[in-house]
Amino acid sequence: MKRKSINILLLSAALTLTGNALMAQEPGFMQFNSDPLNISPALAGRYGTDWRVMVNARSQWLGKTSTYNTRQVTIDAKVKEVDETNYFGVGGMFISDNAMDGLYKSNYFSLNGSYHFALDANGNGLALGIGVVGNNTRVDFSQLSFDQQLGSSGFDMSIASGETAMRNGTSHVSSSAGLVYTYETDYVYFDAGISGYRFINFQKSFYNDPKQTIAPRYSAHAYVSMTLSDRLSLQASAMHLLINRRGLTMAGGMLGIILAEQSTGPLQMLHLGAHYKSSGALAPTVGYTMGNIDIGLSSDVNLSSATSGSVVNRALELTMSYNMFSYSFRRKVGRYHIPY
Repeated sequence: MKRKSINILLLSAALTLTGNALMAQEPGFMQFNSDPLNISPALAGRYGTDWRVMVNARSQWLGKTSTYNTRQVTIDAKVKEVDETNYFGVGGMFISDNAMDGLYKSNYFSLNGSYHFALDANGNGLALGIGVVGNNTRVDFSQLSFDQQLGSSGFDMSIASGETAMRNGTSHVSSSAGLVYTYETDYVYFDAGISGYRFINFQKSFYNDPKQTIAPRYSAHAYVSMTLSDRLSLQASAMHLLINRRGLTMAGGMLGIILAEQSTGPLQMLHLGAHYKSSGALAPTVGYTMGNIDIGLSSDVNLSSATSGSVVNRALELTMSYNMFSYSFRRKVGRYHIPY
């Protein structure tokens, strides 16, 4: 296979673009509510399912032909009920980033545990969570070519590049923690929380530069779902991330429309709305629920007039989840499954 000449500036863009303007995947999806364990470990096992599986996929175009692809699988469940209102939850998440046809690869994982307990009999509760998080990032420098290797007949990879020796990978393992307050009635659900990831600065440099680090990430988040009528529900959410004094705000709203009641078969709902990111993107979103399955599809619209060479901000995102409910679970009126 013929080696490709890749603009090093485009590679640098790939290291910072994964759906946001921060230095790492924080998080990687516009539909961030479908990525609960990347919000807080306290959300493991939070929804009224015995267990659930979520699959997310995002493709972001860095140029006319080059894409930055993010794939994720999340599994969480209730593992032990102390009583009717208190229980333990666990969850695991794996994310894979891939860019430049495999030149750049970055894998993330987390293992999480949580405890959920009621504060009173009026719907107030708390959830505490802790987790282990890790990352491994690799760049295949054998696919890169530099100006010094350009000859009369094209790029000759046997010619020295003249570049400083670089490592082809970095990795780290750290911890996470989160606290979530919840309030719930038959017609309203609300939660708000704080969380932290990577509580230690980790070196992340391919040049062994000790000044190039990935800093801890802190976040605050809130979500509300309410019934508007027997067939309509409204969900709104927001999250603010902070890394190295740099902030990113995300927000979203969805209207749920019941198409078919459970009394006539599986519940069917249509969801319409949008998600916004302060880095300059808006994503109209459409979703569909049928029984235990939820699907969401969104496409980014770039709101920023700033461009950088051939790098563009276009992305397509698909989320899917399967929820296994306990026999005693009673679905709230008008509430759809996503996010928790």
